[in-house]
Amino acid sequence: MSFVFCADPLTPGRVDPHFAGQARAAREAGGTVALLDHDALLAGDVAGAVRRVPRDLGEVWYRGWMIPTGRYAELAGALAARGVILRVSPRHTVPRTSCLAGTPRWPR
Repeated sequence: MSFVFCADPLTPGRVDPHFAGQARAAREAGGTVALLDHDALLAGDVAGAVRRVPRDLGEVWYRGWMIPTGRYAELAGALAARGVILRVSPRHTVPRTSCLAGTPRWPR
């Protein structure tokens, strides 16, 4: 199982401290951990945001800070171009105008 975690903005080569425990548990369970630059993503630099995500990683779970729906779709596209697929696709998220923004909307 592979995960994309937000990088620490002060130490970009490490997982954001808020998610470090989850990343450690993923690694201990044999999972792969990649890093996303959340600040770059929100600023619109999607290519820069995913530059630390290895190519052809396959399916990944995103674990990190909330991302607006439009940016999440851009993230999904940038990752797909690298051979990385988000397990929760943009079409399974609730639009930002909802009070449940970012909550998965599972197919019926």
